[in-house]
Amino acid sequence: MSTFTQALDNLSIRNNGENGQFQEGWSSRSFEEGITKLFYQLVRVNKNDQRSTLNALYKLYHTLVNNAVHHSNNNQINFLISLLFQTRDICGGKGEYQLFYNFLPVWDAHFLHPSVHKTLTSMLVLLFDVELAYRRCGIRQVHSYGSWKDFKKILEVFKNNNSLTDSQAIAVVPTYSIPAFIIELVSEQFDIMTDDNTTTLSLLARWLPREKSKYGWQAHVLAPYLTPSSSKESTLKKYRRTIAGLNKKLRTVQIDQCSNNWANINFDKDCTSITMARQKKAFMCQGSNTEARHRIDRQKCSINYTEYINDCRSGKKKIKSARTSPGDMVKEFWFNHSHGCHHMSDTDKDTYNLMWKQQSEDSNLCLRNCVPILDTSGSMTWENCPLYDAAAIALKIAEASSIGKRVMTFSSSPKWVNLEQADTLDSMVTTLINSSNVGMSTNMQAAFKLVCDACVSKDMAPEEVEDIVLVVLSDMQADKGDNSIGHDIFEEIVNKMFFSAGLTTSHKRPYSPPTMVWWNMRTTNGSPCSTTTKNHLMMSGYDVAVLSDVMESGIDSLKQLTAWDNLEKMLSKDRYSWAWN
Repeated sequence: MSTFTQALDNLSIRNNGENGQFQEGWSSRSFEEGITKLFYQLVRVNKNDQRSTLNALYKLYHTLVNNAVHHSNNNQINFLISLLFQTRDICGGKGEYQLFYNFLPVWDAHFLHPSVHKTLTSMLVLLFDVELAYRRCGIRQVHSYGSWKDFKKILEVFKNNNSLTDSQAIAVVPTYSIPAFIIELVSEQFDIMTDDNTTTLSLLARWLPREKSKYGWQAHVLAPYLTPSSSKESTLKKYRRTIAGLNKKLRTVQIDQCSNNWANINFDKDCTSITMARQKKAFMCQGSNTEARHRIDRQKCSINYTEYINDCRSGKKKIKSARTSPGDMVKEFWFNHSHGCHHMSDTDKDTYNLMWKQQSEDSNLCLRNCVPILDTSGSMTWENCPLYDAAAIALKIAEASSIGKRVMTFSSSPKWVNLEQADTLDSMVTTLINSSNVGMSTNMQAAFKLVCDACVSKDMAPEEVEDIVLVVLSDMQADKGDNSIGHDIFEEIVNKMFFSAGLTTSHKRPYSPPTMVWWNMRTTNGSPCSTTTKNHLMMSGYDVAVLSDVMESGIDSLKQLTAWDNLEKMLSKDRYSWAWN
C-alpha cells in the first residue's frame, strides 16, 4: 500500500502548465524537494509582474529559512545561504542580482543566530572584495560573488521594504543588522584606500553614492563613518573631495568621459568588458550625440578604439570579455539579422565576435556527448525574452560537445542545425535563424521523438543511448502532446518513449533514456521532472559554466544523480562551503 500512497502523493502536487501539459508544482514534502524546486525557478524575473513573482519566490525562501533556523539545522542553513550567494555569483553562479537583493533581508532577523552569523558574514565579505575576504577570513578566491556596487542596492532594498522616506532611511536603515555590517565593511575598505601608505586601489570609490544621485541619502549615512568632521556640512564636503580624488587615481573610463578627456581612455587597461559592450557606439562616435563626431577629442577616441579592436583581431592584444553577457551578444546579432543586417557596424560585429571567441577560449569547456535542444517557440520571446540567453547556452554547448557543432531547435517541429561551417558568433546566429522556425506552438515531444528515431535508425545499443546527454533549454511550457497519458509529466513521457524505441531495434531491449538536463529559462509554476529521479537534472540560469561543473565527474556519475543530488553537489563545492559552520 505504500506504493499506492506514494503514487497519490505524487499526483497531488501536479498541476497543468500554461499549455496544458502536466508538471510538478511548487509544493514540496521535504527540505530537499523545496530548495531544489526553488533553485529551478530562480531565473530573471519579468518586469511586468516582477513584484508578484518576487513575492511568491520570497515566501518559498522565507518558509525554508524560518524552518531551518527554528530547528537550528546547520546543514539546511548552510545550503540556504549558499543558494543565496550562488544566485548572485558572477563567477560560475547565476549572476542574478535582483533575486539576491530580494532574498537577503530574510536573514536580518536571524543575523545573530549562532548557526547563521559566521557563514552569512563571511560570504557577505566575499560578495564585495576578494582582498577584503582574505584579510578578514583568510580565504583565497579568484573572484568576488558580486561587486561593491551591491552595497548601495542592498541598502536601498531595506529602505524600500520598509516604505521609508530618504530622511527616515538615514536614521532607520543603519539600525538593521545586515546594513550595519555592510557599512562596517565599507568603512574598513575606505580606511585602507585612504591610508597614505597604501598602494591598494579599489572600485569601492566608484560606487560610493553622491549626494545628488538616486542613492543620495546613503551619502548622508556613510559620510559620518568615512570622513567625520566637526559639522555635517564639513563632513559631506570632505566626503565629496575624498571620493573625487580616489576616482582620479582609479582612472575609470567615466572620469575621462566627464572631464572631456575621451582621448585618454586606455581600452586595454581601464575599460571593463561591460563598459566596452555598452558604450561601443559612444566610443565610435555613433551614438545619439551627433555633435561628438565634430570634436577632436571624440574623434581621437574613435581612432584609438578602432586600433584596439584591430590589435585584438590580429592577436596583438586580448579583448576583455569575462563579464559580457553571451545572451546580449546573441541578441545584438539576432536583432541585426531581423533588421536587414544594417543595425550593427563592422566594428560592432568584430567586437562581439572577438568577445565570444575569447570567452570560449578562456572557459575551455569540454562536454562529452551533449546535445543542446533549444526551444524557439513564441513563449521564449515573451517577458525577459529568454530565447537569446538560451540560444547562447546552446551555442556554447555545441562548440564544446564531443558530438560536433550541432543544435536541435523546436517549436511546432524540430530542426537539426549543423554549425560546422559557422566560425564566428555572427555566422552561428545567422545559421541558427535560417535553419529554425520561431512559432507559437511548443511541441517538445516531437524533439524527443526525433532523437529516438535517430537512435533506432542507427540501431544503437542501449548502452550507447545511455551515454547521451540531452540539455533542454526551454521555459518548459510545452503543449500537451499525443503521447501524454493521464497525469504524466515529461520525465515519464521521455522514459516511456525511449523504453518503447529500444524494443524496436535488433537488440530487443528497452532504452534507458539519455541523461536529461532540464534547463529552465523562465519562472513558471512548475517543473518537468521530480527532484528524486536519477538521470533527470534540473538547471536554471544563464551561465553554461555550471554544466561543466556538473559533468566534470563523467557520464557514469551523472547517470546516478537526481536533481537534488546535483544541487547539493553544486552548493557544497569550495566556492560556497568554505564559509560553512
